[in-house]
Amino acid sequence: MILTHERLHLRRGDLYANLLAALLLCIGWWNPLMHLALRAFRLDQELACDAEVLTRYPGKRRSYATAMLKTHCGAGWTPTACRWNAPHALTQRVAALLKPAVEAPRARWNLRVVVALAVMVSGACWAFQPARLHGMRVPGNALDFGTMQPPRYPPDAVAAGLAGFVELQIAVSPTGIPDHIAIVRSTPAGVFDQTVLDAARHWRFTPALEDGKAVASEVRVPVKFELDPPDAASAVADIHSGTEAAASPHAADRPERVASCAPAGCASRGALQ
Repeated sequence: MILTHERLHLRRGDLYANLLAALLLCIGWWNPLMHLALRAFRLDQELACDAEVLTRYPGKRRSYATAMLKTHCGAGWTPTACRWNAPHALTQRVAALLKPAVEAPRARWNLRVVVALAVMVSGACWAFQPARLHGMRVPGNALDFGTMQPPRYPPDAVAAGLAGFVELQIAVSPTGIPDHIAIVRSTPAGVFDQTVLDAARHWRFTPALEDGKAVASEVRVPVKFELDPPDAASAVADIHSGTEAAASPHAADRPERVASCAPAGCASRGALQ
C-alpha cells in the first residue's frame, strides 16, 4: 500500500508540481503566506493519495495506518539539500484515515458550496473597490494679461489708414508657453502678420487641466487692428495731453492706434490629441 501511495504521486505529477511550488517559494520567500501555502499544498497531495489508496484497498485502514507509522518511524536518510522528503503532518493523515470516506454526491455538493462561496467573496471584493474617478478636461488657456503685450501697429498701416484682423492658432504647452503659432486668417493679407507673431511669442496662457494635471492644448486668438475716429482721437488727446493739446493744434489730427483682442475674446478651440 505504501508503494501504491508513491506510485500515485508519480502518476499525478506531484514531483513536477512540487518543483513549480519550490520555484514560486524562491520568488516569494519573503512572504510568510507562501511558506504556509506550500505546507498545505504538500499535505493536500498526501491526503489525496491516501484517499485513493483506501479506495483501492477498502477495509484496510488500520493496516495502512500501521504501515505509515513504521515507514516514518524507521531509520531513513535523504539526499543532502533535498527538501522534498521532509516530514509531513502524520497526525493529520492518520486522523483522516479514521474518518469515514466522503460519498461522491456529498463531495460534489461540497465542491459546489466552495465554488459558490468563492464567487460571492470575489463579487464582494469587486463591489467594495473604490470608484474610479473619470477626470474631465477643465477649460483653460485664459490669457495672462500681466504678460500679454498687444502687438504694435505697423507704421506703414498707420500711414495708409489701414485696419485689419488676424486670427492665430496657438499650441500651448503644459507650462502655458506657446509651442507653435500659426495664422488662420489675415485681413489684409501679410500686413499685420509679423507684428502679431512677434507679440504672440511672448504671451503666456493658463494651461488646460485634465485629471488635475496641466496638459497641452490649442487656443485661437483673434486680434483686431483699428484706427480710432478723428473725434475720439481728439478727445483722447485732450484728456491725456491737457494744456499741451491746446499748444499743439494738430494733435487731434493724429489717429489713435489700437490693437486688441476682438470683442468675442480669446476662445479655446479644444485640446491637442
